[in-house]
Amino acid sequence: RILTSNADAEYGNYSGGLISVVTKSGGNGLHGDLFEFLRKTSLDARGYFDPTRAAFQQNQFGGTLGGPIKKDKIFYFTDYQAQRTVQGLETGIVSVPSALNRQGDFSDLINPTNPNPPAPGTQGNAPRRPLYGPGIDNWDMALHKITKLTEGKSLELRLETFNTFNHTQFDGIGSVDGNVNDATFGKVVKAAPQRIGQLAVKLFF
Repeated sequence: RILTSNADAEYGNYSGGLISVVTKSGGNGLHGDLFEFLRKTSLDARGYFDPTRAAFQQNQFGGTLGGPIKKDKIFYFTDYQAQRTVQGLETGIVSVPSALNRQGDFSDLINPTNPNPPAPGTQGNAPRRPLYGPGIDNWDMALHKITKLTEGKSLELRLETFNTFNHTQFDGIGSVDGNVNDATFGKVVKAAPQRIGQLAVKLFF
């Protein structure tokens, strides 16, 4: 458990959080569990601004095991967990310097139709809230099943999806490029994550 305030006197005078961990002890029988958590590129959708799906392979696996060293006297309990992740980068739309900019010439950033734009803060004629999106339409779903295999063994399966129907979600004004020096100024350049799927399996024995 995690204590963030009003800790018992036994913990002394600490201003930060306290984490108390209690592990199981072993028994006369051999018991434990094995688990695997999977994220995979084929379970995800392509980002709205990405030409392809970025690679994402995550395996988080491990287990626990407890049993007797000396019956009714000494027991052991141990656990192991590991994670292997391969993840690509989704760049979306990124503004890069033009060939002239890379040579130190920034003249192409000046708008030829209006070489003397008004100073920042000058009031214009745009109405209030001229930019608005279609709103959020997001569905997250999960399937969970526990199957009893024998008297002492069971199998747990869990499938979860986020943004299940892969609707494009624009995050209001934060999705619009507000840098007047960018070629994409005033355009929507960001979107919320695409559909994400993950799968977990756990065996109890």
